[in-house]
Order: sequence, then structure tokens, then C-alpha cells
Amino acid sequence: MKLSSKILSGFALMSAAMCFAGTAGQAAMYDGVFMRNSQMYEVRDGQTKPMLDDVKLGNGAEVLASGVVILRNGNRFTLHDGESITEGGIMTRDGGAESITDGYMMKDGQVYVIRDGHSFPMNAESRNMKDGSVIMRDGRVETNYGTTMQLKDGEMITRDGQVISPSAQVSQ
Repeated sequence: MKLSSKILSGFALMSAAMCFAGTAGQAAMYDGVFMRNSQMYEVRDGQTKPMLDDVKLGNGAEVLASGVVILRNGNRFTLHDGESITEGGIMTRDGGAESITDGYMMKDGQVYVIRDGHSFPMNAESRNMKDGSVIMRDGRVETNYGTTMQLKDGEMITRDGQVISPSAQVSQ
């Protein structure tokens, strides 16, 4: 297994708890969409309803009512039964999760860059993020509003500065 696959798999296991469930009787902590029995559903504010219109996710991806997902870079794929995507771009598939959101993740004391569904170690001393924050190779983040934070193992930060923690739980 390639290192990037191992990193994404590790992130998938840690972040699976933060993805919403697409089964009856479970409420979602995060808004998003899922496919069940070849029908697309949308979850908003804990309410699940059939998806009749296309949905624009917070990460810039667009999900068509047919289940086709169009990423910001124009790439397309189709959701299948049992697959879901949170508003922030975390996709569950086959019991795991992966990020379709570009950003940075801390794993075993190393920051990894996540881009277009692939991960690789961050070799530069620092990188500028879209929101004006700067992430350091050791996981420190100097925010655009002047404070410093430290990414913890398993946490991800999007290029827009949103921290995604693996400790988030699905409410039942």
C-alpha cells in the first residue's frame, strides 16, 4: 500500500466518526447528502429529506440530484448506495471515510498535504492558506486573526482554515 493511501486510510478511520450516518433512525451532526436504494437524500439541520435539487457543498463541490458529484477542479464521480458526503467534504464509502476537501492533516507528528484526494508529506517549512493563515511543518497554525494553534494528531485543517477534528461524534 502506498504511503498516501495509508495516510488517507488512517485519516478515514479517525474521521469516520464525524461523518453522518445514512441509516434510518440516526440523526446527523453534519449536514450533507447520501444515497440509499438508488435515491439521493439531503440532511439539513438534522432533518433528512429526498434530494430534489442540486446541492452546492461548503467545499465548493456540487452534488446533482442524480448522484453525480462535480469537484471544484471539474472532476466527476457518481455516488453509489451507502455513500455519503458531509457539507465539509468528508465522504464515507465502504465503512471508511476520505477527504474530498483539500487541506492539511497532522498524522504521527507530521503534516500531510491533502490535494485532489491524495496526500503527501509537507516538505516546505510553511505554507500559506487561502484564508491568510500560515501552517508550519510541525503543525502550528498562525491564524489570519493573529493567534497560534497547534494541530493535534488526526486533525485536519482545510485551506479555508476550518479545523476538522476526528473526535466529533455522530449523535444517535
